[in-house]
Order: sequence, then C-alpha cells, then structure tokens
Amino acid sequence: MKQQITKLVLVIVLMFSPAFAVAQRVQPVPDAVTEVRLDGHQQLRVIAGDENNLETDSDRKNIAVLRGGRLAVKASDDVVTLRLAPGRSISIHAEDYASVVVEGALPLRDLLSVEAEDYATVNFAGSDADTVRCLSLRLQTEDFSRITSSSILQHFEYDLSASDYSRIQLAGVDQMPNPTDSSYYLSTTISDFGKVYLGRVTAHGELLNTDFPKDDRDYTTVVNGMTDRLANMARNGSSHSKKSKKTSTWFSGNGDLDFGWGWHNWGPSVFSGFGGVDGAANVSTSFNNIHLAGKWQLIGNWWFGLYAGVGLEWDKWKFTTPNVELNTAAAPYAFAEAAPAAGSTLLTTRYVNIPLAIRLGDDDGVHLMLTALPGIHWNASGLRHTQHDGNRQSTVKDRSVNRHINPYKLDLRAELRFNVVGIYVQVSTLSLFRNDTEPLYPVKFGIIL
Repeated sequence: MKQQITKLVLVIVLMFSPAFAVAQRVQPVPDAVTEVRLDGHQQLRVIAGDENNLETDSDRKNIAVLRGGRLAVKASDDVVTLRLAPGRSISIHAEDYASVVVEGALPLRDLLSVEAEDYATVNFAGSDADTVRCLSLRLQTEDFSRITSSSILQHFEYDLSASDYSRIQLAGVDQMPNPTDSSYYLSTTISDFGKVYLGRVTAHGELLNTDFPKDDRDYTTVVNGMTDRLANMARNGSSHSKKSKKTSTWFSGNGDLDFGWGWHNWGPSVFSGFGGVDGAANVSTSFNNIHLAGKWQLIGNWWFGLYAGVGLEWDKWKFTTPNVELNTAAAPYAFAEAAPAAGSTLLTTRYVNIPLAIRLGDDDGVHLMLTALPGIHWNASGLRHTQHDGNRQSTVKDRSVNRHINPYKLDLRAELRFNVVGIYVQVSTLSLFRNDTEPLYPVKFGIIL
C-alpha cells in the first residue's frame, strides 16, 4: 500500500513539473546540411554539443524544413537551440529581424560562416576567456544588421564584409598558427557606410593592435551612428510622447516620432503601382518600405493640426527577374534581363524627406493624416546581383544605375489612425528615374506607428 501511495505521489509531482509539462523536441541536423537559415523574428541559440541537433519546446512537428543542403527554421514561437559537435562546419544565415546568439566557446572546426541582413542581429556571447575556434571565419552583414562579440574569435584566415549601414563589432580576433604550408587571406570589405571593428587583434596570443569604435575618426561614423540608432528603433518599435488633453485651445511644439513599415511596388504611371509592370522591370510586392521621421506640431488643437518634420525613407526593390541590368543602348533606357539567368537582383534607394502634414480628427482617437513628402535622394546601392555557388555567395554591384535615379521626389500619403496606430497608402507624383529612363512610379502601403 505504501509503495502504491509513493508511486501515485511521484506521478503527480512529475505531471506538474516543468520537465513533464513541456516536451522538448529534437531534430537531427544531417551531415549533408551546410547552412541553417532563419528569418522574421525567429531566435537561434548556438552551443557546443556532442551531436548536431536542433532543439526547441515548440509543438511543431518539424523544427526546420530540409531543402537541399539547407535547414530553414520554422519554429518561431520559442528559441531554437542548435547544438554543434566538434569539427562540424556550418553556415548560419539570418534576416528580417531574426536574432542569433552563440553562447560560450566552440571547439575547432574548418569553417564558420555567419550572414546577417535586414536588421538581423548575431552576438557571440561570452567573455574574453571564451574562444570560438575555426580555421576559416566568414562574417557578412548588410542592410542595418549587426554582428557583435564579447568572446574572442580564433581563426587561421577570415573574410569580413559590412555594407549598407550594417556593423561588425568584435571584442577581439586571434590568428592561430598555420596548420599547413598553404597560403591564407585576411580580408575586410566595407561599403555604403558599413563598419568593421576587430577589437583586440592578436596572433598566437601576442597583441598586434586594437580596433575599437572609440578610436575611429572617420566622418562616416556620424552617419553610421545615426542609422544604428534608427535600426534599433525599427527593431524595438517607435516611442511616442504623451498626448495633450482635449482642448479647443490652439497650441504648438509637440514632438512625435513616426515609424512606417509596409509593402511597395511600382507602375508606369501615378496610381498604377498596385498592378506592377511587365518585363524585366517587374518587382515583387515586398515588405521593404521603411520610413522613420520626427515631426513637430506647428499649430493645432485636439481635432486639427499642422505638422512639419524631417525623416529618412528606405526602399529595397526586389526584381522578379533573377538578373537585371539597365539597358542604355536606346532611349528611353529600360531594365533588361542579363546573364547569367540565376540568383537575385536588388536595388536599394534612400531619401531624406521633409514631411508636411495635416491632421483631421481626434489625435487620441480616430483621425486622418494627409502628408506631402518632398524629398532629396541620399544614397543608392546600385543594382546588386547575388548568386550562390555551393557554400559561397558572390555579389556584383552595378552603380551606374544610380546616376539615372531621380534626385527629387514628391509623394502624397494618406494615413487612417486610431491614436498612434494606423495604416497608410503613399503614391509618388514623380518617377523614381529621370526622363531618359522608363517611368516607374512607386506606390506604398502598410502600417504606421
């Protein structure tokens, strides 16, 4: 009888314990897998282990989906843990606000490759007593993403690349002795306000130099620091000042921050962008319109207001044709298919805007905002063609298209809001390109805070 009561108590304790309540799911990482990919707001934790597995508390049947040599993470509700056995080479690709944390030390492997883009973050977490060891280290950041480390990255060779306002900021790198008589390379590539800081640079443990942000006197650090803060705002959402109490008294001076995120496309005329265009100029209706602006109320009360401000707007145009070039052999210039017909082509444009807005309705309730957006073109990436060749990714940029981008813009935006949350539709009254190029008028719509 006592044994039965003991067993019953044990079963009840197990039923209410966390280990019993949450069943951990484990998915092996096959030997053929060379890359793990994640996007959205997914989170990946990388730790050392005896086997190569993905683990999570999510109730999904598959933590990740196998596509060729790549595992695409699908369990977005919980943090996914990637256990890496010693010697296992891996590439990790994070995009669209995804986050990766590499915890503690990792034993020696031939290759560790990490790519981050579109506001993704990667952090090698630990202390300067922890080392992540690999013969070949490849780190690449694009489009406001970040790779940081508080642990030391040991390598024999490295290839570091930062572009489009992204940043690689490391605590330190240490070059290991040459394992063979083969040649090696130490490559750092920076473009479009990207930044790379190596931290404490050593070879075989001997200090060579230091490279920290505080020692950087490059004027672009001002721009990079500003866009770094904007990237944080985009990740964390925008903050808003408290609204004034309802009153018919006219007042001015209230400041606010607008953050919009939505879809975009373009068409051959104003308002035609929802239907897109035919041919090589066709782009996908993608979630790649971002604008951030500070605005101030010039005059108004609780039901009406006039505003002016300054802001930045980014658009990443994703062509549906794999490889695109601007054909300038005949006027008007037009986008045309290029060889090889593989990979993907992007064009990123950035404008400084001066929003001039009218508010109609209760600022704390439902109201309509009508905004004119004159702007000046700030910077463009050029046509960027990316192609995967096995485990390597090559990118070719054609900046000649930049001279054909219209230096000015005049957009009109309508926002329907409830308090600080709303939806917007924005149309361009000017073509994105100059008169000698086929007219393309953007249209944008999405969510604004």
